[in-house]
Amino acid sequence: MTHNRKIIIILAVAAVLSAGILILGVFPLMNSVRTLTTEVYDKRVKLATVVKEQENFIVLSKNFDNVSSQIQSLDSLIVKSNESLTFISALERYADEAGVTIDLDLAELEASNEIQIVPVALQASGTFQHILSFVQKLDASPYYLLVTTVRMSRLADDTLEILVQGNTYWVEKEL
Repeated sequence: MTHNRKIIIILAVAAVLSAGILILGVFPLMNSVRTLTTEVYDKRVKLATVVKEQENFIVLSKNFDNVSSQIQSLDSLIVKSNESLTFISALERYADEAGVTIDLDLAELEASNEIQIVPVALQASGTFQHILSFVQKLDASPYYLLVTTVRMSRLADDTLEILVQGNTYWVEKEL
């Protein structure tokens, strides 16, 4: 055999072996690497989603803790229907302590378990100091009265009349 022919045979065998290695070894491994890369990417996306959900849960948990600590104080601002006489008596007591006379007008409550906005109108008359004392007692009371209108007028030299309209929050049954 000639020397050129041996080189051609060796190169042909080397090419066949290289093609065999590529076809039987490298290409399947490349497919496996692609599959693994896709799976790793999917897992990373899923992990990022889980981490984000956990962060959201932590934030929500903190917000819930903040709100739940305020629920009791907010609950005390809502007048329960079975405590309506206590609310009215407190308003009358504030008026007596301040030395004013009042007329109280409350809207009727609907039969509902929902928190209801109940319009309140207080008309008080007395001296300026007495009315000022009454308004201060209303402001310091444990009941929440969202004042929407205040009107003051003079009845006589010493006597003033004040009309306070607003809303309070009631619930028919215990929350």
